[in-house]
Amino acid sequence: MAVPAQHQWVLVAGTGTYALREQELWSSECIGRALARNGYGLVVGGWPGVDHIAARSFTETLAEIAPGTRLADRLIQVVPSGKQPDFAGGHLIYVEPGPLEWLEALRFAKAAILIGGIGGTFDTYVFATQERVPVFPLAGTGSDAALVFQEILNKWREIGPWGVRHTAFVTTLGRQIEKRQDAHDQSNMLIRLLEDHFAFSDALNRGIRKSVFFSYSHKDRGWLQEVRQHFGVVPGQEVTLWDDTMIKPGQDWDNEILSRLIRSRVAILIITPQFTGSKYIRNHELPFLVTQHKAGNLRIFWLMAEKTDLTGVDLLGVQAAHDPAQPLNVLPPSKCNAVLANVSTQIVNFLRDPDSF
Repeated sequence: MAVPAQHQWVLVAGTGTYALREQELWSSECIGRALARNGYGLVVGGWPGVDHIAARSFTETLAEIAPGTRLADRLIQVVPSGKQPDFAGGHLIYVEPGPLEWLEALRFAKAAILIGGIGGTFDTYVFATQERVPVFPLAGTGSDAALVFQEILNKWREIGPWGVRHTAFVTTLGRQIEKRQDAHDQSNMLIRLLEDHFAFSDALNRGIRKSVFFSYSHKDRGWLQEVRQHFGVVPGQEVTLWDDTMIKPGQDWDNEILSRLIRSRVAILIITPQFTGSKYIRNHELPFLVTQHKAGNLRIFWLMAEKTDLTGVDLLGVQAAHDPAQPLNVLPPSKCNAVLANVSTQIVNFLRDPDSF
């Protein structure tokens, strides 16, 4: 039987024992219902506990709101060979015990929700991160989910779900669950986080990103303007240029930068001693940009504006946009203008046809 198609599949994983704490039980029930009501497909591992409760609640809700729906079209259970799922039903996929239990489930899931857990749930987070599947842990259910929640906050720029605001993530997933209504409210808020993430990802996949992000030191705004002005003379270009001077008063500065980093197809690094001396750039912007460059999600063009020691700066394997042995500030003005004009043309051509580079 072919694997059923579904707009978005969500993996729910957590404590795999019959004895669940109230918070885990309430959350499993409410998440199952919320996913069913909002048209998602559910992926579970066939274990007792969270898997069983979420699958049962999901199934019961489907029977109420769409009685003609085939359960096998909306529920996938990835089960170790030789075992039967604790909850009977859905589309069953058997795999060898071990890492394939996680990897096969994550092959279908576009997001993972974690509830409680004792060891194996944390492994789900590890595998999901490796497979670039965003993770939404319910910290109020404790145990592994609480640990993962804190780890994601600590590594937000690297592994936070795209399209989800940091404040919304914390407010939704960090809340305490003291009664069933709390779990119900949280599940509805979590659906909104999923919608934000999937809408953002879908927009990136459908659209052609033609945004250029400038990474520079605030002490080098003269260089920023010098580089920016050359894009205005490239014929036929349709490029959005963005730098942090465009952040409006009252906007969340850090979140706005992260959002623009994600949306950008190109990043221009204006390298000077002030650039490498910026802790924010070295600890936040640059690691994210290099990671995205190596993953093929973004292209870095870096300019040696002034002679700079790059010791400790992670640009290994990222080619400069011009000869870094000739910093822009030592070139005659005409030569500097020619270099910047050439770089801006390269970038526009890349945005027009990335496959040609």
